[in-house]
Amino acid sequence: MRFMFFYILVIFTLLADDTYPQIYSAIGDKVYECSDGFRPLSRSDNFLQMRLKLENFIAQSDKIEAMGFSLSVDNSSAKRIEYIKKLRHLDGICDELLAEVLTHLQKLFKEGSYTYLASLHVNKISAIRESKIVKISQEVIKKDDNSSNSRDSFTQIHRKFIEFKRELLQDREDENATECLNDITAVYYYLRELSLKGKECNNCDYLYAHMKMYYNSARLTCKDNPKYMQEAKNYIK
Repeated sequence: MRFMFFYILVIFTLLADDTYPQIYSAIGDKVYECSDGFRPLSRSDNFLQMRLKLENFIAQSDKIEAMGFSLSVDNSSAKRIEYIKKLRHLDGICDELLAEVLTHLQKLFKEGSYTYLASLHVNKISAIRESKIVKISQEVIKKDDNSSNSRDSFTQIHRKFIEFKRELLQDREDENATECLNDITAVYYYLRELSLKGKECNNCDYLYAHMKMYYNSARLTCKDNPKYMQEAKNYIK
C-alpha cells in the first residue's frame, strides 16, 4: 500500500506540472532541454550515425527526470546527492553530444540538406535553432521559394555541384581532375555568394569578375571533364 501511494503521488506530480523537476533546475533544465532537442534528431535519417548515442542519452535523461520528480515526495539527502551526481554526469555528455551535433550540421549544410536544416529553427536547444547554419538555410529556402528566375535555384545548383565534387574526388590521382575541382569549387563559391546576396549585393561586379576568372581557368583545367564545364555554362552567362 505504501508503494502504491508513493507511485500515485509521483504520477499526480507529473500530471500537475509538465515542466522539468524544480530541484537543481539550473543544471536540470539544461539536461532535459538537451534530451528534448536530441529526440527529433534521433528519429531522423540525417543523424543515423549518431542515433545510438542520442537514444542512449535520451533514455538516461528520462530515468533521471522521473527521479527528479519523485524528489517532491521523497526528498531525502541521499536521494538528492544521487540525483545531482547523475545530473552532472549527463550535463557533461550533453555538452559532448551538442558539439558533435553542431559539427554534423555543417556537414549537412555542405551536402545541401537546407530544407531539413531550416526545419530545426523550432528545436528545443537554443544553440541549434539559433545557429548560423540553420539561419542561413532558412534564408536559402526563402530565396528559392521567392525566386522568379527561370534558371535553377541556388539550392538545386549547389546540390548538383556536390554531386560533381564527389565524382571528381574519386579521381584525385588525376592532376587535371584536381585542378578542375579547385576551379569549379571557386566558380560555385562566387555563384553561391551572388545567389545569397540577391538584390542587396553591393559588390556584385567584384564577385562576378572573380567567378568569370575561375570559369575561364576551368575551361582549361576541365578539358578532360567536359560535362562539368557544360554545367557551369548553364549558370555563367
